[in-house]
Amino acid sequence: DDEGHPTRALATLRAKLRERDDWSLIVLDPLSRIGGPEVETDNAAATQMCSILESLCDAPGRPTVLVTHHTNKANRKEGGADSSAARGASALTDGPRWVAQVSGQYVSDDVTPIVRLQVTKSNDTAFPRPVKLARLAGGALRKATHEEIEAVDLEIAVIKLRAEKKKKHLAAHAAAALRKADD
Repeated sequence: DDEGHPTRALATLRAKLRERDDWSLIVLDPLSRIGGPEVETDNAAATQMCSILESLCDAPGRPTVLVTHHTNKANRKEGGADSSAARGASALTDGPRWVAQVSGQYVSDDVTPIVRLQVTKSNDTAFPRPVKLARLAGGALRKATHEEIEAVDLEIAVIKLRAEKKKKHLAAHAAAALRKADD
């Protein structure tokens, strides 16, 4: 809560986790809804949230805890993938042992959207290669086929060529207008 005490929701979750002894995965989505606004702006609150999430790994079955979070605006514009891409306090990526980022390559309605899942922080394992996933209707993801990846790559190449052609066309018109203005 606002004073750093576990919420009723956390107590309810812990009680639910005690009802079974074979939990393997807990998914919390998204962090902004479970952590409150301070978690994104205050490193102390973010560190405390990471500790609370780590404590969930002590539930019966010793589950993995996976929490989704949004990236910052600069990262979405640049399209890069690194552990500092998370929105808000740096403790959100300093605290966890493992961080992965999903970045999109949506092109058009004619092509299956492809996203890339890339591990950007791993304290205990080697970094695997990024995986390209196809985003299905409703948001579900599955491994993208070679054909789907090629279709997106081709569409992106066409878009870049069109943009370059348009840029050259506009530059030519601007040059012509300047020459005409000089006459």
